[in-house]
Amino acid sequence: MLSTRGRRWATALALVDVVLVAVFAVLAVRQFGRPDATAPPPDTIVVEPVDFTMPSGNVQCQMGPDRVVCAIANAFTWPQVTCRADHVVVLDATGARAACANEVTVVVGDGQQTVTIGGAVFPAGAQQLEYGQTQTLSGFTCESRTAGVLCRNSAGQWFTLRVFDGLRDGGPEQTPPTG
Repeated sequence: MLSTRGRRWATALALVDVVLVAVFAVLAVRQFGRPDATAPPPDTIVVEPVDFTMPSGNVQCQMGPDRVVCAIANAFTWPQVTCRADHVVVLDATGARAACANEVTVVVGDGQQTVTIGGAVFPAGAQQLEYGQTQTLSGFTCESRTAGVLCRNSAGQWFTLRVFDGLRDGGPEQTPPTG
């Protein structure tokens, strides 16, 4: 039979054992039960950009998860823009804006050949978006038109990029030009 002192030691050792087992269990779950930190969470969707060109070859666009970038090779006048190589427009959640090409970075896959239009860089051989067809990605929609391209974001903000009148933009309360 254990003395009172012996029982206290046995109780203390049993308590230390329980605490050590609990600490080990927590550490094991943290070490082995955690997903790889470099992999995206399982519910993350990676959206690859989509590149397309108008049948004329004069306008090229890239749609990504957070914006659309379009460039026009030949436009007559763009009074809204004050830089060279400036025939570039960006549409994002805040609306459309003309941009100098050196302000815009367009993602191009490794090893792809590139071409420059209006100072922006797009992959060569982008799919052709026939007149009247639309391309949609991440809340953005672009329509190929004989006079250029019309793109909208999910908030109804839009731009048209056309040879004869350059860039026009507006919001949901305005109607874009036809054609």
